Amino acid sequence: MIDDLRRLFDQIREWLAPGSGSLVIAEHEIEIAEEDLGPYRVPAMTIRVRTGHPRTVHVEPKGMRVVGVVGVGERRLLGASGRVDLTCGPSRAILLRFLDAGRRNGSSSSTMDEGESR
Repeated sequence: MIDDLRRLFDQIREWLAPGSGSLVIAEHEIEIAEEDLGPYRVPAMTIRVRTGHPRTVHVEPKGMRVVGVVGVGERRLLGASGRVDLTCGPSRAILLRFLDAGRRNGSSSSTMDEGESR
């Protein structure tokens, strides 16, 4: 999972390169604790947008084990092997990692604003 996170962060940096003059991207580590794995450290990312309306986007892994069903729009997904949340204020996008042969390192996303529940 750590290698996949590093690839994701590299991809994010590549996507954001054209606007890099107005962005400050920093990596740091956070600790995650999962019941069956215990606590472990993973990389996380913060993206600060320096414009007239400054924003901060937090890119944080939430775990290697995604238990249950994750709602993505009208679909419900099972079997994710990792989750990363992108948050900015009350907005959230969820990236899911899949390991089965048909969806290796694929991702899906869902957005949710503060006050919504699934």
